[in-house]
Amino acid sequence: MGYDVTIEEVRGIHSRASIDYQIEILLLLAQQGMMSTTAIAKAIADRYGLDPDRTKFACLTYLKRLCNKGEVMRTEFRDEFNRKTVYYELPTISESGLHRLMVEKVMVLAWKLNLPVEKRDDVDLAIGEVGIEIETGKKDRKLVPRPGYKEVWVVVPKRGSEEKIS
Repeated sequence: MGYDVTIEEVRGIHSRASIDYQIEILLLLAQQGMMSTTAIAKAIADRYGLDPDRTKFACLTYLKRLCNKGEVMRTEFRDEFNRKTVYYELPTISESGLHRLMVEKVMVLAWKLNLPVEKRDDVDLAIGEVGIEIETGKKDRKLVPRPGYKEVWVVVPKRGSEEKIS
C-alpha cells in the first residue's frame, strides 16, 4: 500500500511523545549539577535516540518554564573572550556550580599569566596582596573590608551582576 514506516520509526515517534522533559531536566541537573542547554539536550537525545538539535528546542521551552517557576536557576557566563554560555542548575544554599566554575576560570587565567594565585579562607582567591572575591550575583551582598590585602577585586559573571554587590 505505500506504508514505508518501520516499527523502529513508530517506536521512535511514540517515545518522543512520552518524554517528560521537565522530569528529565530536573533529574539531569540533580545528577550532574550545572549544565548548559546543549549538554542537557545531548543527554536527553542520547538517552532516547533523538536528534540533539531538535531536542534542544524542547529543552529550551521547558527550561524557561522551570526558571519562571523558580525550580531551576539560569545564569549567563561570559568567558575571557566575551563568549556567552548559559548554564542551568538547581537552586541550592551551598556554593553554586557557577561559583566553582568562576573560581576555576580565574585560577586558570592567573596561571596563564604566571601569577601566583592561591585559594584562601578569607577571600576566594589571592594573588600576592590582592584578594579576589567571586560573586555570582545570585544574592545581594555587602562587601566587607578585608584586612591584610591592599585591594580586593570582585569578579562577576556578566555586566549587571555588580549591582547586587555594594
